[in-house]
Amino acid sequence: MSVTRNNESSQQEQTWKEYDRFKEDYERSLKHNKTFPDMVKEIMDEKELTIEKLGEISKIDTRTIYRLRSGKIKNRYGEEVEYIPYLRTIIAFCIACELDMLMTVTLLESQGMSFKRTSKVDYAYCYLIVNCRGKSITECNEVLKNLGIGEQDLLKDDI
Repeated sequence: MSVTRNNESSQQEQTWKEYDRFKEDYERSLKHNKTFPDMVKEIMDEKELTIEKLGEISKIDTRTIYRLRSGKIKNRYGEEVEYIPYLRTIIAFCIACELDMLMTVTLLESQGMSFKRTSKVDYAYCYLIVNCRGKSITECNEVLKNLGIGEQDLLKDDI
């Protein structure tokens, strides 16, 4: 009988440890449950990147970086509307900030975007995130060209 109680006690302890680990992971995940502009600002702050420095290393125009940070753009009537960047612009941001795949996917999801598994371009972008951390945008564009990705999908600004 005491062996049964010890087993039950051990299983309960294990369950509580797993529950505690779940709570910790969940709390950590909430940190990234933010809007796209908030995540962009937070990443830039963590990396200590100014708008000018990010523009220099990402090849993204500073006006576009302001848009990424605010999530807004003025339409032709002067009204502020939601800014939705191109995937290549977000990938350039991720490359410049040396984000890993999980953070890249989290950032994309906050914008309502994802990689399409059947897209050669999206697969090439994933390849860059996983295999080209620390490389410049110019080097990454050379990799894309070597992978057969067209000029229109190279990492560049979308003004």
